[in-house]
Amino acid sequence: MAGMKAVVTGAAGHIGINLIRHLLDNNWEVVALLRKETPYVSALPIQVKYGDILDVDFLIEAFSGSDAVFHLAGVLPLQENDTARMWRVNVEGTRTVVDACRSHKQLKLVYCSTIHAFADTQDEVLNELSPLVSDSRAPMYDRSKAAAQKIILQAASEGTHAVVVCPTGVVGPSDHKPSSLGGVVRQLMSRRMGALVAGGSNWVDVRDVARVMLRAVDVAETGSVFIVGGHYRSVSQFAAAVCAVSQVPVPWFVCPLWLARLTAPVYEGFANLMGRTPVFTRESVRALHTHGNLSSDKMKTMLGITPRAFEETIADTVAWHRSQKG
Repeated sequence: MAGMKAVVTGAAGHIGINLIRHLLDNNWEVVALLRKETPYVSALPIQVKYGDILDVDFLIEAFSGSDAVFHLAGVLPLQENDTARMWRVNVEGTRTVVDACRSHKQLKLVYCSTIHAFADTQDEVLNELSPLVSDSRAPMYDRSKAAAQKIILQAASEGTHAVVVCPTGVVGPSDHKPSSLGGVVRQLMSRRMGALVAGGSNWVDVRDVARVMLRAVDVAETGSVFIVGGHYRSVSQFAAAVCAVSQVPVPWFVCPLWLARLTAPVYEGFANLMGRTPVFTRESVRALHTHGNLSSDKMKTMLGITPRAFEETIADTVAWHRSQKG
């Protein structure tokens, strides 16, 4: 789509950098919004603007002349423990993005939510009509993403062209920070992960998430929601795939759920004390035992996108991380 222009918030994240690359491959002009200088984003042939997601005047100016806004900015649970800031950025930041979009009637807004915005359906198949999180005891991240998703859908009902995509567990290359799952891959590759955790997840390639987001701009009706899933694998199967490609042994001990729940707070505290980002937390344990039974049929039928093979994703992910280590 030559001549089209997109703005990407949260451009420095795993999905953000892959989305930018996908947009460039499809001849889009890209404006990346960042809070601070990020070399691997600035090195791309794009325009970069620095500002605050809560500054509506900054956003109105940044969105000017664009055809689409991809709103990915947000605070993740493993990034920091400031739940007040998480709510402010994830919810009020989304509200500010919507307000800025209303100043540019031609804009199409694609919001990146998460599968964890949906309440756990237990044994029922989770789909786009399943209820969103409403339990006040749910993790702040889940509640904030559910609240933000409601803001987007309300805006769509009031005339803003807005679409929501809800990825599952995202894995793949170009994971510079790295993400929490990228950190797991690196620990497995370097034989620094001594044990695995029981449970599993639906894993989706980050490049497929980017494909869905761009395709949604082209064909999705306003107010549409798409669950962006890939393939379910247990943690043991995931680790075995990474270790096979990396040619390293698979950790033999699999921590049962009851023990993982008991030890996660201790692991979090130790990691924080050492100044490290924990990859094993109470929320990650919970995530590995929810949303396992879901449907991405709407993504496949309405957007025409089928997730690539799990083995391809793992092979490309390991190759990319290996290249970063020289």
